[in-house]
Amino acid sequence: MSTLAVALTLDLKSTLIPSSPYTGQTVADLNNGSTGARWTNGTGSAQCDRIYKKSGTLAASATDTLNLLAAGSLTDALGQAIDLDELKVVMVKCLTGSIKFVRAASNGAALFTAAGEGINLAAGQSVAVDLGAGGLSLSTNASLSITDTAGGSGSTYELVLAGAQ
Repeated sequence: MSTLAVALTLDLKSTLIPSSPYTGQTVADLNNGSTGARWTNGTGSAQCDRIYKKSGTLAASATDTLNLLAAGSLTDALGQAIDLDELKVVMVKCLTGSIKFVRAASNGAALFTAAGEGINLAAGQSVAVDLGAGGLSLSTNASLSITDTAGGSGSTYELVLAGAQ
């Protein structure tokens, strides 16, 4: 039997140093906890038991739609079927071209407010989302889509999802 531990640390630190020596520095910090967010093995609050990683290639205007709830439509690195009840972590990185990461038109997971809404990413850009200890419920609607927006050249991306069944 496999076990899983997941950690995600989001940390933004900035310091604005004014040109005048008489004005103090301005500091802005934002993070998701002093040690980040951590999930242990299991299916309860603050737990994950499945992780999915995909390196995808999209032809011009093509779309990959991922159903996180349909048993067997996704499998983890050990070949175990993924049938998530809660999504805890999402990370998407656009490697080449440009993509949009959105709530699917049909049975879309409520990560974004409405079908087709999401985030645009160009080559080298990424987004990570910490969905907290309880995660995002996927009891009925559980589809997310990644679409090429680069046109004729197509795009490549990496996606990591972690959650509990």
